[in-house]
Amino acid sequence: MNQATEEEIDLDFQVSEEDWSKYKVEDNTVISFRINVAKIFRSKKTGETGYPIFGIAAKNLVSAIVPEELKGEPSGEPLKLPEDLDKELDFEPIDVKWQKYLTKEYVITLKPNVLKIFRTKKYNDRREPIYYISSGQPIFNVKKRKD
Repeated sequence: MNQATEEEIDLDFQVSEEDWSKYKVEDNTVISFRINVAKIFRSKKTGETGYPIFGIAAKNLVSAIVPEELKGEPSGEPLKLPEDLDKELDFEPIDVKWQKYLTKEYVITLKPNVLKIFRTKKYNDRREPIYYISSGQPIFNVKKRKD
């Protein structure tokens, strides 16, 4: 997890909305994706709009509902990238959700930015193919709180 530097301030925050975004993959799998925010921090400097510059420390969470015909024997070994990537899959968003976090002064909203979905050659203990999701920086918005 990232620690704040001398130029940054860690902020206390509350999770207001942290729903899963869903994507339909060409192999009929439904991928659920969300950003798990562990820390929010802001710069002591401000940006061009006068707002502080914010950052997050986060991990992506992924879950899948997989058709029975795609299941296989558990691999029992760790995923090795890029050699275990099997196929890049086309996908369509079903429902992409904004996630919302509240600090003392600001409302911070994030939206996932899924770029690519790969099915790998490996299977988890539930016999599901393991998917690898490539994501970019989330779409980020900050507003001053009105309450």
